[in-house]
Amino acid sequence: MIGVMSSNDLRRTSSFLHSVCCLQAIPHRPDLVVDAVHQRVHDRVRMSLGQVLLISPLTLEEIYGIFLMSDNGSSAKHLNSEYIDSWVLTGYCAKQAMLSISFSSIVNKIKNETANLEDQKAVRLWSTISLHHLHWAATTGRPSVIPRDYLDHCNILLSFYDASMQDGMLVAEVSLYSSLLSKLEKRQPRKFIASSTYFADWEARWRHLLDLSTALKLKIGQHSASLILIMRSLQELDEGLSPNIFMANHATTSQAFDDAASRTTANSPNTAEKAKADLRVDACVHARVILQTFLKLPTHLKSSLGSNMCLRLVYGALILSHYGEKVSGFPDRSAADLVAQVSYWVGQDPSKSWAARFGNLAQQKLLSRLDGSQQPMAGAALADGVTRVTEMLAPDGVARGADPVAHEYEIDWTEMFPNMEDFFAGGFLGYGAEP
Repeated sequence: MIGVMSSNDLRRTSSFLHSVCCLQAIPHRPDLVVDAVHQRVHDRVRMSLGQVLLISPLTLEEIYGIFLMSDNGSSAKHLNSEYIDSWVLTGYCAKQAMLSISFSSIVNKIKNETANLEDQKAVRLWSTISLHHLHWAATTGRPSVIPRDYLDHCNILLSFYDASMQDGMLVAEVSLYSSLLSKLEKRQPRKFIASSTYFADWEARWRHLLDLSTALKLKIGQHSASLILIMRSLQELDEGLSPNIFMANHATTSQAFDDAASRTTANSPNTAEKAKADLRVDACVHARVILQTFLKLPTHLKSSLGSNMCLRLVYGALILSHYGEKVSGFPDRSAADLVAQVSYWVGQDPSKSWAARFGNLAQQKLLSRLDGSQQPMAGAALADGVTRVTEMLAPDGVARGADPVAHEYEIDWTEMFPNMEDFFAGGFLGYGAEP
C-alpha cells in the first residue's frame, strides 16, 4: 500500500514506519523471537507510537505504521505488553486518513486521466483501514466511526485504470461488512431470518468475484459475516452461551439441544425454540466452511492473516465443538481433524500462538465427546488424539510428535467473558495467562 522501498529509503521517509516493519518481521525470525532484542524493539516502537498519536495531521506513512500496530499479533506472548484496542486504533487511523487524503482531488484526477500511483496507494490504504475497522466493529459489537459517505470513497479504487481483482474483493468486503453493521443496528430482535437470505443482494452484486478460485479470503469474510449475525441472534434468543457452558473445557452434551428440538413441532414453526434450532444448524455450517476455506488458502496467505481473522477461525472451531454432530450433522471425528489442521497452521506462527490455544480447547471438547466422556480429557489422551494430524502436517525438518497442547488442560476457561463481543474485544488475551 505504501510501495516497495529499501530499508534506508523507508527509514528516511518515516523512521516510525521503519521500526514498526522491523517489529512485525521479528516473529517470523525464530532466532530473534525469544531474544531480548525483541523486547527492546517492541518497547521502542510502543513509545514511538505514543508520540505519533499526539501529532495531527499525519502522513500516510505514519498512518500506515499506526494501522500495522493495531494488530496485537506483532507481540509474541512472552513480551510484557499492554493490550492494543484494535477498534480504537483502526478508528483513529480512519479519522487521520480523512484529514490526509483528498478524495475529491483524486476523483478529479481520475476524470482528467492524471491520477498516479500515489493516488491509488492512498485509496487502497483507505479501503484497507476501513475494512479492518469494520471487522473489529462487527465482532466487538461497537459502532463504526467511519461515516457512510466516506465508506463510499472505497469505490474510487475500482475507477483506476489498472484496478485488480484483489481491489474488487477489497471493496466488496467493505460493502459486506457495512451491510452487516446496518443489519445489526436496524434488524428486529428475536425475528428469525434464514441465513441464506442475509446478504442475498450483496452476493448477487459480487457473484463474479465470489466464483473466482482466488476469492477464498472473500468467501471467509462472507461466511464470517453470516456467523456473526447468527451468533448475535442466538444471544438475543437467550441461547446458553455463558462462559461456563460455551467455553467449558469439556464436551457440552447435545441432549439439551435434542430435547428442545423434540418440543418443536411443525404446527409452531415460528417459536423461539424453532428459530434457535435453525440458527444453531446455520452457525455450524458457516463455522465449518470458514475452517475448510482457510485450509485451501495458499501458504503465504495463511501466514499473513491478522488477529481478527485468527479469532474468527478459532471462534468457528469453538462453535463446532460446542454443538457437536447431533446439531451440525458434521461428524465429530471430521470436525476434530479439521480443527487440528487449523490449530497446527495457526500455531506455527509465534505471533499467533495465543490463537492455537482455542483450537486446542475445541479439540479437547470434540475428542472427549468421541471418547464418550463429558469430563475433561487427560493430557496424554488428548495429545494422542492430535499427534496423528500434527505428524501428517509437519514439514520435513520440523520436530514431529511434539505435544502441542499438553500445557492447556489445567486452565480454568470459565468466567473469562460472557459473549462473542467480549471475546473479540480482548477477552481472549486472558486465556492461559500466568497468575
